Amino acid sequence: SEPEPVYLLSHLQDPTNFSHIKQIFDPTQTSQVDDWIQNLHVEFAKFDKPFASKIINTANQNLKENETFAEMEKRIHEDTLFSLMTEYPNIDAIKNLAKHLAQAKRRLAYIKEQRRSDDADDLISQIQKALEACFKYMLKTWSSPNATLLPRNANQAILRQSLLLRTQSNLPNLDLDTFCTVNCNQVSRAIAYSTGKFKSIDISLKPLIVANLLILSSHNNHPLVTMNNPELALKMLSDICELRNEGSHDSSTSLDVDKTIDLTNQALTWIKLFTINHAK
Repeated sequence: SEPEPVYLLSHLQDPTNFSHIKQIFDPTQTSQVDDWIQNLHVEFAKFDKPFASKIINTANQNLKENETFAEMEKRIHEDTLFSLMTEYPNIDAIKNLAKHLAQAKRRLAYIKEQRRSDDADDLISQIQKALEACFKYMLKTWSSPNATLLPRNANQAILRQSLLLRTQSNLPNLDLDTFCTVNCNQVSRAIAYSTGKFKSIDISLKPLIVANLLILSSHNNHPLVTMNNPELALKMLSDICELRNEGSHDSSTSLDVDKTIDLTNQALTWIKLFTINHAK
């Protein structure tokens, strides 16, 4: 008497044998929920995390009366985009930022409600992708004076010395230890991308940050210096990198939900200030 949204889930274990398929002639007919279906999202998550998240999210969200699933998806998408356009001016100036930021904000809203540690890794991954977009934009806007800013065949000791020389006047209290553990080749590629040698790069957040740190002394108005509390902001960015590594390198490790939410909120504030003051 009171219809409610229902998922119809099916799969073919053996495409040549259709004996296990059952036709339902009575529209009110229901079947008992088996254990395997209760844990279905876990199995899907091994292969398709976005689809698994969609199952979990929809199952726990009340649909508006007469609203289809597609209409619900469209409404949430539009609400998120409106939020992004009002909170993050000039967001479209930074390639891929709107996409990653929308996913991060949706994931953040969900994890605040459900507080599932399983979703913390996905949230920190999404916010890191949004930050990567900002730092790639930074590399192109405040570009390197040359492609060999970091010596060839540099090791972590050389990288540390280079960072010390180029940051000590602007960031005297910067903890260099956390930024010297990156792959030097990736830092060099990021610098080369800044000069236009590459049209695109697929490099994680920390090497992008380090490349910008090496470049900042060449620009008086570099965001890593001019934004509020730059050394505190860099500490936050480093913590996000470490937390992401913690989740990706050890699949048995559950990320701390409160810490993930706190770092994400800090990163969202940093991105907001960056888009307001530096995106054109």
